[in-house]
Amino acid sequence: MSMATEFVIYNPGGPDLEFEGECLLDRYYQGMGRLRVYETSGGKFILQQERNASRNSTALHRVEVYETFNDLAGELSKSWAGKDILERFGQPFRISID
Repeated sequence: MSMATEFVIYNPGGPDLEFEGECLLDRYYQGMGRLRVYETSGGKFILQQERNASRNSTALHRVEVYETFNDLAGELSKSWAGKDILERFGQPFRISID
């Protein structure tokens, strides 16, 4: 991890999160809103999603903490943007079939 930065993330569903770490992804995805992924100095991963209400979707602001990158990848793989996001982390989104 490169130089750590101190973050305070507003969490509407619980206590705000304060940590040192790095922002690995800050990107807007149509229909999903802005996604941010952080890695803490302690090795945990934080997913922050903010989406404004539109005609086709309700407003959303969520913050989730994951113990490992694999836990985060499992959550990201459920979304249509998951493949793009995981590939940005150098993680191919594929399965092996015998």
